[in-house]
Amino acid sequence: MAYIYVTDRNMPLQGAVNELKKDERIAFTAWKKSGWIYVDSKRSLKPLRFRPKGGYQDPYGQSWTISGDFSLLDIKADGVSIQYGDYPDALARLYSAMHSHRGQFVIADAKPGFQFAGEKSPLHFGGGGHGSLYKTDSLAPMIIVGSEKVPEHLRHLEMKDFFMKLVQ
Repeated sequence: MAYIYVTDRNMPLQGAVNELKKDERIAFTAWKKSGWIYVDSKRSLKPLRFRPKGGYQDPYGQSWTISGDFSLLDIKADGVSIQYGDYPDALARLYSAMHSHRGQFVIADAKPGFQFAGEKSPLHFGGGGHGSLYKTDSLAPMIIVGSEKVPEHLRHLEMKDFFMKLVQ
């Protein structure tokens, strides 16, 4: 994943999004506007937009208002609940990334097999690129020995509480 900063306040973010959408190596772009997170891609005719609190509930108990092309983040919906596919916990992770700091920026997520690199950034050929939302870059194996307990969810977010319960 890469942040592309638009430092000219007179330049709309959509211009950067349109340029990034031309690159076949980019899975999707995301930006925030008026309380919404937008996600778009060359392969979609209509962007996805979402924000917290709404009529869709995910497996982690988070609720979302969502409209547009759910396939952009490989989300399956039945009208009330959603399931994540290739992008685990995509909505919360992308929302968090979009609110991690101030500024006018677009996030670009590389397709599997590609990664963004700078002068001093390490390369991770074959996966494991930092920040990507794709499952092979997001999920990590964990072996637990000496306990029958398992985490409720396989998200890094819950690991601290899980480990604290193991040592109590």
